[in-house]
Amino acid sequence: VARIEELAAKIEEASPIRAKAAAQTDLLLVAALNQIVASLPAIKGTLTEILASPPRNGWSVRCDGTPGGTPVITLSAVTGFTYDPKAIKRTSESINPSAHYWLEPGDLLITRSNTPDLVGHAAIYDGRPSPCIYPDLIMRCKVRPDKADVRFVHFWLQSSHVRDHIRQRAKGTSPTMKKIAQADVEEIPFP
Repeated sequence: VARIEELAAKIEEASPIRAKAAAQTDLLLVAALNQIVASLPAIKGTLTEILASPPRNGWSVRCDGTPGGTPVITLSAVTGFTYDPKAIKRTSESINPSAHYWLEPGDLLITRSNTPDLVGHAAIYDGRPSPCIYPDLIMRCKVRPDKADVRFVHFWLQSSHVRDHIRQRAKGTSPTMKKIAQADVEEIPFP
């Protein structure tokens, strides 16, 4: 018991240090992205030029938490520009196996509704859980691999240049909840 308590104390001591290091890493990434963007000539392209099809909203399904139900990712699965496969709800609704809302590994997901700082966050679906549905408050984009690497696009969406674009276009009467439209995503500047 004494050894467990000793280890628990060390974990508690290390947790804030790890959180601070992660926050500093995020700041370093954004600074590097902004430096790259500043060195680019005028950006004339748009995201739509590298997409296989227009961004598409998911399905607004009722999630009832039924054990063994079909997983549906939540907004928090994409928040922070990191995909979290544990951020799911479950539904027992009847599911169409050929519908558009099924995720595939490598899909780029963008939140279309959230707080002003979190709307437009993006992450790449890694295939977990599988099968899985994405909700109406998230848009899925399929990046054409012959035009761009989805990982580059994901990093690009974190740049201040893109974040400013999204903030300028986010709309909503509530100061705490904003939305972007598919056209706003298609018009994101892209080199």
